[in-house]
Amino acid sequence: MSEEKNYKDFKLKFKTKSLIIKKMRYWSFSIRPAQPTFGSLILFSNTPKSSLSQLSQEEYTELGESLNIFSNHSEKNLNAVKTNIYMLMLVDKHLHFHLFPRYDKPINGMFNLDIFWPSPISDLSKSFFDPNDAELIKKSKLING
Repeated sequence: MSEEKNYKDFKLKFKTKSLIIKKMRYWSFSIRPAQPTFGSLILFSNTPKSSLSQLSQEEYTELGESLNIFSNHSEKNLNAVKTNIYMLMLVDKHLHFHLFPRYDKPINGMFNLDIFWPSPISDLSKSFFDPNDAELIKKSKLING
């Protein structure tokens, strides 16, 4: 399968057109359709790629900046105690990362935001929060700041 087709399929599966919250030069953030923890995001390359070895130095630099933005956002705006970053690409071949804020207790009176804590997230298909929830989108958009 071509990288162009992988990219197109990836964008359809993860609904990036409707769930995108920040686009940078080389990378974009979108809300993850399945929300195993509150505020889960996808970070993906803006061009068809299937491997880190295909990145330019500029793309690597912005990748580092993007991961820093996510970590800061999760800790400062969502009160996460850790962030988990998964790069699997076993099913979806386009270059992307699954970004998960991790919580050790309920935040702001909400119910448990992370049923997997303190273990790794064992089922990425589970969704405990609606990605269309206005509050989730509002909080996730804070990544722009």
